[in-house]
Amino acid sequence: MHNINTKTLDLNLLVVFSTLWDTRNVTRAGERLALSQSAVSHALRRLRERLDDELFVLGSSGLVPTPRAAELIAPVREALEKIDQALQGGDAFMPATTQRK
Repeated sequence: MHNINTKTLDLNLLVVFSTLWDTRNVTRAGERLALSQSAVSHALRRLRERLDDELFVLGSSGLVPTPRAAELIAPVREALEKIDQALQGGDAFMPATTQRK
């Protein structure tokens, strides 16, 4: 298994991965993400290269996750949720209520 440098990993690839997990279809994932089918395919290729795994293979009813994808989905979703929560921020700045010392 490769060591993944998370400092250089495009986090958008993880969003694509999570959406592909939900849709099991590159075109529908693109529609949800407002991306072209080509862009989603390209993102999946980049993620496959980084993780050295196919992640999804074509099956009779759409994309089928590999065991590695199944292993990754829960921690990836948890990480994306934590990032989302962190970026929501706290209370809005209210100049009228600010006390300066």
